Amino acid sequence: MSAVKNSTNMKEILPLILIILLLHTSTGDSTDNRRYNALKFGQTANDYILYQPDMTPFETGFTVCSWIRKLWNQAHPTWFSYAVSGQPYEIQIGDDGFETLIFGDDTDLTSLYTVSHGTWFHNCMGWDSASQTRNVYINGVLVDSKATPAGRTVGLGGYLVLGNEQHGPGTGMDGNDIFGGEMYKMNVFSKKLTNAEIKEMAADRCSEVEEQYGEERAIRWEDVLLERRTGTVTEIKGGCEITLLRAKLIQTEIKLTDTLGKLDETNKELDETTDELNEISKELNETTEQLSRTTAELTETQAELKQVKENPDCPLNSTVTSHWDLLYSDEFFGEILTANNLELLSKTTTKLGYFEGVRITEKIIQFFKNDQCPK
Repeated sequence: MSAVKNSTNMKEILPLILIILLLHTSTGDSTDNRRYNALKFGQTANDYILYQPDMTPFETGFTVCSWIRKLWNQAHPTWFSYAVSGQPYEIQIGDDGFETLIFGDDTDLTSLYTVSHGTWFHNCMGWDSASQTRNVYINGVLVDSKATPAGRTVGLGGYLVLGNEQHGPGTGMDGNDIFGGEMYKMNVFSKKLTNAEIKEMAADRCSEVEEQYGEERAIRWEDVLLERRTGTVTEIKGGCEITLLRAKLIQTEIKLTDTLGKLDETNKELDETTDELNEISKELNETTEQLSRTTAELTETQAELKQVKENPDCPLNSTVTSHWDLLYSDEFFGEILTANNLELLSKTTTKLGYFEGVRITEKIIQFFKNDQCPK
């Protein structure tokens, strides 16, 4: 009963547990919480992130995706720039579409970038050597495709800049291509994502669909946040904290409910086991009582046997049994009836004389058993 009561109490305090979890996960700056942050880039040529990632996973195919909030209208804001030796424009994406480059081939997509100033939008570029095609997406919609040279692969050993354009590997950032906006969940995948996959990703800025790609998400947003920054590049709230925490709380509630269900099953099994133990205990008590009665009877029998041994006239207690039961004793039963044994029994009856020399058996004893010991 106490286990069942505890299970009921757990169900009653489940809402309180969820509130505590919400408060715990929504405070502090843990690594898990930090990945929900966005980056706000300053509006000078010195405000960017520069590092040299391993680009091997993207050599024959990639997709770059990020949520972008345009805040700078000067020149041609560039949010992604990858440069290698001999080709400073290996991959480049801007928030106005003016300079969209792969392998140095420039395409002006300005007319397609009609997102309002200050509004979050989802922007992707995908390519692979198998299709030899570069695709550009805005808010999950394929807006442009372009053929690329056969046999071309992404150069390795280059530098990645977030927040400006490079004019050489790791150099040449200037005031003409300042991003100056906000970036959230910038990931690079090691394959060319399908139209359906990008559409799903662009459907909700606060979803976690990107994480389902596992190792294919070879450059991860949470790792980008750890890279060294130059100038004014500030972490800010991404605006999805509550939505994501609610989703996690729902998952936690499901797990807790499942645990409570298993606890109820365990309590039921415990109750059944308790009933079985009670039944066994009852049987044990009955056996103990029966043993006590048997012990009392045995004690009584021992007393009667003692009385028989102490009576010189009658081998057995006549109030309990026939005197012929004396023949069951070790001195007579199964033995040959000798003259000495017959003399011992002569006080009881003279009939035994007819059986001298005969082995005493059950039938012999039953034959004489009706007689009583003489008074």
